[in-house]
Amino acid sequence: MTEPTSKTPQTTSQTDTINLFRCITNGLMYGGVALVFYKLTHIIAEKFANKPIQSENFTVIQISTAVRTLVVGLFTMGTVLFSFLSVGVMLLAIYVSIQRLIKPNVPSSNG
Repeated sequence: MTEPTSKTPQTTSQTDTINLFRCITNGLMYGGVALVFYKLTHIIAEKFANKPIQSENFTVIQISTAVRTLVVGLFTMGTVLFSFLSVGVMLLAIYVSIQRLIKPNVPSSNG
């Protein structure tokens, strides 16, 4: 037969397992990657703008335009993604530090 499982109350909150140092360093790393993606997006878009498509074939022009749009869009998406990750992790660090200031008897997991 099956044994009944006992439900034990959860004594630790989710903010106990979050390391503030790792949140801040990860936020800085995500911000650095976002900055690199931003710079690459700017450089690639500038190169595409300064070098027009040299063809008279309509299909070639359409495909080239689509590829250029996809490349710039991909790098823009990377920029936005890593920017949101950076901001989110930094806000998590602020939230956890405020929670630990409000409830100082909660042990931290910095060790």
